[in-house]
Amino acid sequence: MRFLIRRAIRNGKLLGYPTGFMTALVPAVVKSLESGYPELRAKGRTDRADPRRGGTRVQPDPRARSRAASAADRARADGSNRLSGRDAFELHDTYGFPVELTREIASESGVDLDLDDFEAAMREQRERARSDASSKRATVGVTELPAIVSEYTGYEGSKPTAR
Repeated sequence: MRFLIRRAIRNGKLLGYPTGFMTALVPAVVKSLESGYPELRAKGRTDRADPRRGGTRVQPDPRARSRAASAADRARADGSNRLSGRDAFELHDTYGFPVELTREIASESGVDLDLDDFEAAMREQRERARSDASSKRATVGVTELPAIVSEYTGYEGSKPTAR
């Protein structure tokens, strides 16, 4: 769903629609789809469609969009016409930029995205995260802990006071 919303907002901006145009579209979309999806009436609040009104951020960082376009331009300029999956991974990992948008921006520039390279970088990141997490989970046996002796002295020598 977020992919579709992001794509609709991006295409609307490319077509020159004003910021927040999605908010005006939500009632029409809900009305057209509610016969098949009755839950939309209850969930079709406009505040989720407009990234300026709280909720989750729908549009990614504009700097990431600019970097994606620059990377696509570089790939076209160097004659490879192929955007590195590592570049797409960096955009995803650093800025949270969706790979689908990177692919769309690259395609608009006449450049292909190396998705296999992107997936390889994602697998490497997952492995690094797993090994890091497992190294942080040290196992300590009870016999290795120092013996701590404590004595409860909570009520000894104290008398209740009257108020």
